[in-house]
Amino acid sequence: AGRLLVPPNLKDHAGLDKDIVVVSAVNKIEIWDKVKYQQFFESSSSDNFSQLAHQVMAGADSAPSDLEL
Repeated sequence: AGRLLVPPNLKDHAGLDKDIVVVSAVNKIEIWDKVKYQQFFESSSSDNFSQLAHQVMAGADSAPSDLEL
């Protein structure tokens, strides 16, 4: 398994504990605490993802302002 060194101040800010998830987000990567990542997606509805996918596929510059993930 590879290792990724995250400075302590960023680790604290992101709430990273032990296990992480690295996510590709178009032109950047996101580093999530594994538990927080799972909680985020468990609390998000499929309707929100459907709306977001529609916006992305339509070529919109940004997600709708009323979309809460």
